[in-house]
Amino acid sequence: MRPTGRSALMMLAGLPLAALPALTDGRFWLLWFSYLVLVLLLLGVDSALAQPKRRIDVALRLPTQLFIGRDHTLDLELKLGGRRLPQRLDLLLEVGPLLRPPAEQTVTLASGPAVGVRLPLVPRRRGMARLEKLWLRWQGPLGLIQCIRQFPQDRELAVVPDIQGVHRAALAFFGSKDFLAGLKREEYSGDGSEFDRLREFVPGLDHRAIDWKASARHCKLLSREFRAERNHQVVIAIDTGHLMGETIGGIPKLDHAINAGLLLCWYSLRAGDRVGLLGLD
Repeated sequence: MRPTGRSALMMLAGLPLAALPALTDGRFWLLWFSYLVLVLLLLGVDSALAQPKRRIDVALRLPTQLFIGRDHTLDLELKLGGRRLPQRLDLLLEVGPLLRPPAEQTVTLASGPAVGVRLPLVPRRRGMARLEKLWLRWQGPLGLIQCIRQFPQDRELAVVPDIQGVHRAALAFFGSKDFLAGLKREEYSGDGSEFDRLREFVPGLDHRAIDWKASARHCKLLSREFRAERNHQVVIAIDTGHLMGETIGGIPKLDHAINAGLLLCWYSLRAGDRVGLLGLD
């Protein structure tokens, strides 16, 4: 609890009264004393009215986990008991170093003693993010006293790579007709490196697939067709050195590499290849 700027202005307004006994008649000290008692009385009344008669209940609804590089929200519900309720509350959530500190928010209690608030949660690093404390601040009905309370939370959330983004990109890829290459013979150029057969060249085929030696032997243009290959051995190597801790777009380079590696793993596994992962320091 502390005085507000309005209290300071009231004290400054009484400075001329405090100077009257010294500049004019000493009997004016009674006027200055009366004004000082009035200000202190108003501060005491505002302090008593600002305190809620019942406790303040705070309920947090947290997501199961946080994905780095994405914005999340935290649902907060406040319940204040009693008849004298502040018109507005200032909220501030204190978080650990793995989360971006959210900005202070102001909510009004005009609709009733309960209010719901959504607070942003933006992870900056992978690991176990902590929610430390919730700070509430409000003023008394006279605006002379400011009350501050803290509510320890000590909650933890796991910050993991953005698997959902990889999943969406993978679904968009596998819905394309190009994914059918390899399930049967296709005429798409560049689908594989295993030779399948020769066919007569027709307009629309890739000129780079023309087999000039075979065309010379048969006296007509022939093009090569290839068969898409599967069951490759794919090894993904990720640099985990300290230089990968530099951020790009607010996300460390290592997390960009992990997301790209996860996407490549998804593609390779669904395409029938074998995938391995290697971390290099």
